Amino acid sequence: MFRLAAASEEASTNVQSVATATEEMSSSVTEIRHQVQESARIAHEAVEGD
Repeated sequence: MFRLAAASEEASTNVQSVATATEEMSSSVTEIRHQVQESARIAHEAVEGD
């Protein structure tokens, strides 16, 4: 029974780690998207001369 409890605890910890990593990745992707949009805006202004 102890092994089952330990395995369950480890699985729970792993799931939490994956959830945290997923949130961090989502935040990074959002920041990258904002930076790409800003870069595109700056490039457009440079080409158009606005």
